[in-house]
Amino acid sequence: MSNITLQFGQCGNQVGQALYSSIYEDIKTKGESYSKNANNEYIQEATNLWFHTKKSGLEARSLLIDTEEKVTYHAKNKAYKFKNVISGSYGGSANNWAFGYSSRSQLVAQDVMEKLRREVEKCDFITCLLNILSSSGGTGSGVGSRIIEMIREEYSSKYITNIIILPFRKGDTVTQNYNTILTLSKLYDIADNTILFENDKLFDISKKLTFNSEVKLSNLNQVIALQLASITQPVKDVSFSQLISCVATHPSYNFIQVRSAPQLSAVHLNYESIPNWPVLTNQVFKSSKSDILLNTGLAKKIRYVGNVLITRGNINVNDMDLRRFREPSMYVSWVTEGEKIIQYGQQRQLLNYQKFISLLTNSNNICNTLDHIIKDAWDLFIHGAYVHHYKKYGVDDEYFLEAFQKMENILHDYKML
Repeated sequence: MSNITLQFGQCGNQVGQALYSSIYEDIKTKGESYSKNANNEYIQEATNLWFHTKKSGLEARSLLIDTEEKVTYHAKNKAYKFKNVISGSYGGSANNWAFGYSSRSQLVAQDVMEKLRREVEKCDFITCLLNILSSSGGTGSGVGSRIIEMIREEYSSKYITNIIILPFRKGDTVTQNYNTILTLSKLYDIADNTILFENDKLFDISKKLTFNSEVKLSNLNQVIALQLASITQPVKDVSFSQLISCVATHPSYNFIQVRSAPQLSAVHLNYESIPNWPVLTNQVFKSSKSDILLNTGLAKKIRYVGNVLITRGNINVNDMDLRRFREPSMYVSWVTEGEKIIQYGQQRQLLNYQKFISLLTNSNNICNTLDHIIKDAWDLFIHGAYVHHYKKYGVDDEYFLEAFQKMENILHDYKML
């Protein structure tokens, strides 16, 4: 079984490289509480999942896609190789989704599809096509949207998961909410599901990990990489596509978030006591369960569509530790008792974390974020701000209104849980 990643734009490539770095380090980590044979089996499975093994070394099952070379260039000097680099000195997409989607994508589309075809042919069985991109700029969002659309047309039966990084609420790009609306509305029905990461929340986590020192974008990327590795690295008796499909059981609810614990940097692991199972479950439970303040000013309780808990390390799962996840009032009516919280375990540790827990969660907790993005984009649109830049590339008022309507429908569905 294999995963193929497609990394779009500057952010997508930085996150993708951080992910492969975490995966490679995890493979090289000695599973101290794991038998030698079991550890070797894990290493072999993880290696086959993410890499081709060549005489010259490891080659990542990945495509690096950008219209500039400043990020992809630095991906060449690694302990493993990125062979499929599709980039050039074309310039960026001017933070314009329409420019990336209609124009810049044409520069790389044919090369991407050909290299992807070759990657697919090398795989015995593809678990998932993972697309990594930011929604705020023009290349990751625009070029990414068009290429992913083409991938769905070409590989209609493959399992596709989009990993989308949402912008800071007060970001530097004035058109970021336009681009986000257009990206999310375009890709929502194309992918089987979408994992959303919010920069503001990633920043808060990074601030804790760096003890309030200066937080860099690389810190945020490392948080994403760790959380992605924790849900995509091998788990006993289940593939990643099977695992994540347990969370997105209804076609109207495809936005998934990740919560994890402990939130400790690798450096401080040497000085901190190992948290026990109840502490870890309590941490992810609190981070996923909260009151949701909508723009209407009304507080709405959490409602889950699904939860999957993944434990890594020598952890004894106790049913009493999971009972808080089974409270009937937290779930929509169609979720059965056995589907409220599904738990999978991997006895082998993750990196240097002797115990690590991740929660894949699908709930109305995303409402507040979507509300702000739609509102901020709409405030620009009704004043006609920057719309003329999009009209040059075929995204007119009607196109925008359809995107807004799609996002309003998605938000309404989540609000009604």
